[in-house]
Amino acid sequence: MAACFSGQISIVCLMIDKGADINISHYRYGCALSVAALKGRKRLVELLLANGADVNQYAGYYEWPLASAAYGGHVAIARMLLEKGANPNPPMKKKFKSVVETAKAGYNSEEMITLLELSAKMQNE
Repeated sequence: MAACFSGQISIVCLMIDKGADINISHYRYGCALSVAALKGRKRLVELLLANGADVNQYAGYYEWPLASAAYGGHVAIARMLLEKGANPNPPMKKKFKSVVETAKAGYNSEEMITLLELSAKMQNE
């Protein structure tokens, strides 16, 4: 997770090559995908997804990788996660009641909020 936090792609690649579990979770930071999404590390998110990272893994302070991307205001990453099957309306158990609320509390990007609201609406139809 530290390598994802600091954007060290070569270290993450080495760890994957050595068989590291990319879905392992830390109670505070979540999983590698959540950390990369929060920090806006698009290339790392792509790498993790290509190697089997779970887009719907519950973990960490922001609870879900999509919520982490939403809080950070990283629209391209949120879109990528949604395209890979991330739940736009997952059950939230901690501080925020929804991914949209998480986005509003963070970077508060209008584009992000619109993307999340439309995705949740489409899921409910």
